[in-house]
Amino acid sequence: MEAFRRTVRLVRLNWKTLVLFELFYKAMVAAGFTLLVSFVFRLLMSAMGVTYLTRESLGAFLLHPLTLVSILLVTLLAVTCTVTDLCAVVYILDCSAQGFRCRMRQVLRFTLRNVPRVWKPGNLPLAAIVLLLTPFMSLSLIFGLLSTVSLPEFIQESIRQNPHIYGLVLLGVMAIPLLLIRRVYVLHYFALEDCPFRDAWGRSARLSRPLRDYGCLLLAQVTFTALMVLLLLILALIAAGLGRGLNLILHGQWVVGTVIWYSVVLSLGIVFAYSMPVSYGCVSYLFYRHKLEDAEPIVPAYSPAYPLDPMRERLLHTLGFAVLILVAGSLLVVGWLINTGKLNPPIEDFHTLEITAHRGASAQYPENTMAAFRGALELGADWVELDVQQTKDGRIVVLHDPNTRRTTGVAGHVWNMTYEQVSRLDAGSSFSRDFAGEPIPLLSEVAGLARDTGLRLNIELKPTGHETDFEQGVIDIVREYGIADRCVITSQVYSVLQRVKACDPDITTVYVTSLAYGNVDYMSAADHFSVRSSSITPQLVSRVHGQGRQIYAWTVNSRSSINRMIEQNVDNIITDNIETARQCVRESRYSTLLNDLVQTLDKDESQTNTDA
Repeated sequence: MEAFRRTVRLVRLNWKTLVLFELFYKAMVAAGFTLLVSFVFRLLMSAMGVTYLTRESLGAFLLHPLTLVSILLVTLLAVTCTVTDLCAVVYILDCSAQGFRCRMRQVLRFTLRNVPRVWKPGNLPLAAIVLLLTPFMSLSLIFGLLSTVSLPEFIQESIRQNPHIYGLVLLGVMAIPLLLIRRVYVLHYFALEDCPFRDAWGRSARLSRPLRDYGCLLLAQVTFTALMVLLLLILALIAAGLGRGLNLILHGQWVVGTVIWYSVVLSLGIVFAYSMPVSYGCVSYLFYRHKLEDAEPIVPAYSPAYPLDPMRERLLHTLGFAVLILVAGSLLVVGWLINTGKLNPPIEDFHTLEITAHRGASAQYPENTMAAFRGALELGADWVELDVQQTKDGRIVVLHDPNTRRTTGVAGHVWNMTYEQVSRLDAGSSFSRDFAGEPIPLLSEVAGLARDTGLRLNIELKPTGHETDFEQGVIDIVREYGIADRCVITSQVYSVLQRVKACDPDITTVYVTSLAYGNVDYMSAADHFSVRSSSITPQLVSRVHGQGRQIYAWTVNSRSSINRMIEQNVDNIITDNIETARQCVRESRYSTLLNDLVQTLDKDESQTNTDA
């Protein structure tokens, strides 16, 4: 009964402090590490002169001395963050065990006092123990990730070919905690009772009951994993209902699946925040229970906070508020970077396939118009593809055909018309009366939209032979609006790309071709290639990726052709069917378990949309 009361009290008395600390701290760590790892990774690639990693070059990159040093430093920082988290959890639970309510600043004082002690020479093995035990203490998080994110194909293939090896590796991972279980209380003795590592090592061994402790910890992990699955199902059901409500407003088949996916991300965030605290909560319970059984005195780590003068109190509050704003801002920045693809790792097997809206959302809006570009943004396209030409008076306008008859109903060559004449044309009525009066936009208008929204542009130059400084005019607009880092300049005429590189060697260029044959090594003016999907083969993709370049596929509209491009590992799909492409890419990114859940919850809604 006493053990039960202690267990309840460990969680109940200071649960608010524990919850707030974990949310705050894990949000800060997640945002900080995402930015740090991305920055270090891109810095290393820049230092080594690498723009795109492939399976063949990844090994050499990882074994490079600069990479090894960076991995070591990031690992040390990760261990420090983990030890900080665990010290805070151990202290909060200890305060509860002693019947004291603790405040956040007391938690911070305790952790700031103990974490530096870990890196003293005699205490370094403690960091190694924490590092080795972390996977076992986070089994629910690992299960959540594996059940949510689809592993790269080469890893899946390796597992299928070597099941016995991976089975042995899994057994080894499970055996490490069993070997270290007698040392699981080292951190408690080290942090709570100020023991040096050597003393904490011996006292932990004497206190432990290896098999019983291992079983309790494993049971805690299984229980928390079951609760995670239950939480996932509950959130997914709520999200499905919410998604259907939004679908009635937005009329998009992608809404339900997207909302369900964000509910999965929320559940994984909760698991990330509380997987480790749950495990060490179980360790704390066993720690106090064994101490009672062995009649070992419990030394409280709690000490009342020293009274603070009003000025210092206000200073602490101001500092806490500033840090809170910093964390919130970091999360927003990370979200924006992910949404704009700036955190998309340039690695062949881990690269997230992106979707480009062909001439904007041209299936729902008149092509190459501002309405089509805004529609592509609303439908969730990563990029928009647009075509540009030059008018008689040198203005850069967005139009595919050199003659305006097909899209405006009025015959005339753009190169023989002034912008004033072009601006009076109606580019919307031929598509639908609902878009009557939609003008042919200037490239500068689209660049302004990209600057304000983060939209990325695939700008295809369509030369007619009547231009003057065409390439320079396009680059000047890109520079003026500050979107050079989120646009590519493309053309079917290789000499155009050569002139683009002569104007700006740093801007990204893409050579567009309907047929790919022979060696493309000599095309130094093309950073990447955009190829008709019917001409794309696994050999071509491998050859292009082997040169550190990317390959775009156009124009891919059917589900079967989209899936074929995904299987061939292209980097970008140019499509008129944005919603279908989004769904196919989502299914390729996430595990079968998650896709089955989304499809089951979304089945009735999809059927309704199909019938309609």
